Amino acid sequence: MRLRPAFRVAGVALLLLTVGCGGASGAPGAGARAGWRDWVVGAGGAVPSGRCLASERLLVCPVAAAGFVGRSVSTGEVVWSVGADAGKGRSAGAVVDGERAVTAGGRTLRAVDPADGRVAWTKALPAGRTFGPPAAAGGVVYAAAYGATAAEPHTLFAYRASDGAPLWQRDTTGTAPFARGGRVLTVESGDRAVARDGRTGEVVATSDPAHPCPSLIGAPGYLVCAESGSAAGDTFPPVVRVDPATLGFAGTLWRPGDKPYGGVITPDGVLVLRTVNAEDSSSGGWIALDLRTGGTLWRTTGPEDGRTNDDVVLAGSRAVWIAGGRLVSVDPRKGPYATGAGAPRRSRVYAEAADGRSPRLTAYGTHLVLQTGTRPALRSVTAP
Repeated sequence: MRLRPAFRVAGVALLLLTVGCGGASGAPGAGARAGWRDWVVGAGGAVPSGRCLASERLLVCPVAAAGFVGRSVSTGEVVWSVGADAGKGRSAGAVVDGERAVTAGGRTLRAVDPADGRVAWTKALPAGRTFGPPAAAGGVVYAAAYGATAAEPHTLFAYRASDGAPLWQRDTTGTAPFARGGRVLTVESGDRAVARDGRTGEVVATSDPAHPCPSLIGAPGYLVCAESGSAAGDTFPPVVRVDPATLGFAGTLWRPGDKPYGGVITPDGVLVLRTVNAEDSSSGGWIALDLRTGGTLWRTTGPEDGRTNDDVVLAGSRAVWIAGGRLVSVDPRKGPYATGAGAPRRSRVYAEAADGRSPRLTAYGTHLVLQTGTRPALRSVTAP
């Protein structure tokens, strides 16, 4: 069964308190919050099994199937852990929203207090059922459950974040919900986006089937439909804007020849999008689209492409990605070919950013955490 990421959130603020929920603010902070320092820790202890997230005071890393490790933002050392010794298995996804960090893995959905690791509640599915990535916003946690085959029914659950009390459940074909304010969105069969009322689970908006919406990239005030990075084939639907309230079609932005593969939207409406060659995933480039005018601001060619992955985040007012073992920081409107004050900035080469180590990138203000996917290590650095 092919599991598509239903939503890719955009904006540094989403990685602070509201990862996966659309964000309370679209403006990243000018700098890292007090307490963040540069550090590096090796692979000792529990190995992260998914992307680490920044909470208000700690770096929270999913481990095992449904566990967490909380690390100090000033040293990287472990402050608390829960479920780290729960055996094998990987996290399906994690989210931090206010006073709850939630992770899912296998049949387990677990919510903890990110400040101290105290387990708030746990949900377990019957044998043969699996939780997909969770989402959270407005005091509600959402997670979809599915079976071993695509023919088995999918169910979207809503729980009260404070104590895990069940609120509602609905049939769905999506497995990765996205939460924003009082709504939860899923991408359903037929590449159709569906929005539900977070209080009742009732459908309040659907996207136009004439404009396929296989995956969503969002930031406050903006929603973009694009192909998901996991899609097969070498033809892709147009990248289009949809109205955040109605999900109605709002205009075509770009007709891609390469596969869209991860992006971020700035507060002033610039989509910085990674593209990957459909036949060679090691090659590709970047494109910036102005969501207000529909115009293309810049595209990378030649040496600026480098060997890279699809992670791109906002650090302060700049977009940052990884290429050739370095962090590359660009002005989202001017791009990597700009000069003067808007010129790109590059870090030194970091071992954690090496191509073969499948690096991930998390932003917190102007601070970044590099996380390796092989022989795991974490490095906290100031953005270039």
